[in-house]
Amino acid sequence: MTQQPVVLIVEDNALVRIDLAETLRSLGWSVLEADSAEEALDLCTSGQHVDVLVTDINLGNGTTGWDIARAFWLREPLPVIYMSGNADNPLRHVPASAFMTKPCQPPEVIETCLRLHERRNGSEG
Repeated sequence: MTQQPVVLIVEDNALVRIDLAETLRSLGWSVLEADSAEEALDLCTSGQHVDVLVTDINLGNGTTGWDIARAFWLREPLPVIYMSGNADNPLRHVPASAFMTKPCQPPEVIETCLRLHERRNGSEG
């Protein structure tokens, strides 16, 4: 039996986070949720395995989604989806990442998760 991919959703808007999480779970993904940068960074330092990171950029308290992505990527390179209602900053992207302008629909985020995960694992055709 193959292990299900693990996605971490870092989003301070509970409705957005829960909607994405439920949709990914319905597709068989294992989903971790963090409602703050601090909670996400705790998961990072704990060594929690994550296959794909989906993070809001603006999370308050000074730590951003850019910072979270960098912390996870330095530990182990992984695909990242950045989400924001503000302008993108490509210079802050980690490799193998994508930017989505909010509001983004769960199917768009799911498709991007799948594409980045498949590309990382060499199964994209």
